Amino acid sequence: MRVILSDDAVLFREGMARILAEGGFTIVEQATDGASLVERVRSNPPDVVITDLRMPPGFADEGIEAAAAIRSFAPRWG
Repeated sequence: MRVILSDDAVLFREGMARILAEGGFTIVEQATDGASLVERVRSNPPDVVITDLRMPPGFADEGIEAAAAIRSFAPRWG
């Protein structure tokens, strides 16, 4: 299963990537903010996206907004 991870905390993101890879998942992309997450999903669609809810630049709801944007062009995930 192809996965894109998104989190601004590099240690958490890399740790999660390692755990998932050891479990047989393929980490195809990593993102540090909502905008780059949406861009990566558009260019290299995964089977699963795992995202933080609060990311740069505002640390409010950027992850939720990115998930909504992704869902709008990839509704099969919803």
